[in-house]
Amino acid sequence: MLRDKTAMIEALLARDLPANRILPLHGRLDRPLVTAFLQNAGLGVARRNDGSVFVHFNSHGFFDGDTAAEARPQLLFSSSKDVADEDRRCREDFFIAFVLPAEVG
Repeated sequence: MLRDKTAMIEALLARDLPANRILPLHGRLDRPLVTAFLQNAGLGVARRNDGSVFVHFNSHGFFDGDTAAEARPQLLFSSSKDVADEDRRCREDFFIAFVLPAEVG
């Protein structure tokens, strides 16, 4: 996953995105750390009045739900066979934590 993150950063830099606009997070993560990272990143974006945000996830995960229509992608933060709520986070929950101004897509 580190190589994927590095390749993504290189691709963004090649498209002339300033390095100070790339906020990578890598390593052994947990739900509170990722939530805090997104909230903090959202504060930085809140000062902008236009533009877009690109979020790239690269993680272990699984789908939760009994049918394809109910399936929700989940990020997995633990290698335990018994996955508790604090060991996972659905993708939509990240965007709740990552509050963006209405003008930013």
